[in-house]
Amino acid sequence: MIKPTIEELTNNGEFNRYELAVAVAKCARIITGEYSKQREDAEKMINKESDKTVRSMVDTDLCDEKSVKLAIEDIYAGKFTMVKKEEEIVEAEESAEAEAAEASEADAEISEEEEAQRATEAAELLSAKLLEE
Repeated sequence: MIKPTIEELTNNGEFNRYELAVAVAKCARIITGEYSKQREDAEKMINKESDKTVRSMVDTDLCDEKSVKLAIEDIYAGKFTMVKKEEEIVEAEESAEAEAAEASEADAEISEEEEAQRATEAAELLSAKLLEE
């Protein structure tokens, strides 16, 4: 049997397999980025210290194991956690609604001020016309 199982990785159905695949891919990209950075740093150091190999200067787990396997192990160990997107979407919708409400209140205040200004201008025009007659 493969360890860890999909049920263990998805927290017994809390996440579906698609969400697990996306999370593993994102973690694998992070791990690959770490490997690339360590390798670049090792290559820069190799010019100064010629007695070591690049492989000896890079983390052995990153060299020896595939990034997807490491990502699965890290998710299982709890180094990376999965978060439901729905929670983030709800939070984004709530903040967008709050911003829209603030904007509409600001627009209402502006329109009330504009109406008052227009009424004042209309009253001044009427009084100017009445004075001319």
